[in-house]
Amino acid sequence: MDKFEIPENPTQLQLNQSLSTCANNISKIIDIVAKYKANASIAQTKYKRLLAKAKIKNASAKTATMQNALAEIDESVITAQDELEQANAIFLVAEAELEGWQAQFVAVRKMCSLKETEVKNGLDRYTGG
Repeated sequence: MDKFEIPENPTQLQLNQSLSTCANNISKIIDIVAKYKANASIAQTKYKRLLAKAKIKNASAKTATMQNALAEIDESVITAQDELEQANAIFLVAEAELEGWQAQFVAVRKMCSLKETEVKNGLDRYTGG
């Protein structure tokens, strides 16, 4: 995403442009977050299936603890777990970026409201309203 800065003492036009930028970036990031969430879900399903297969493969282990341990050190399970952790990490970063843009949007919207109040109060002083 583009670097985003709100100028000091922004004009109403600059605030409106900032709102537009935030809204556009939020809409783009929502699609990206959805894709990463889907990838994380797919990775989790893959991990669970491979873990179940590894447990069945090691069903002859003497105890359930040993069966689980052998399943967890299975190479395909380790690879799937690594992929799951990576997918979850990417999803979390994208989700955090979305939350950041949403916070920026709220902040700019509040600034717009304050600017409108300033303008209204300034006009009221001159119009006697």
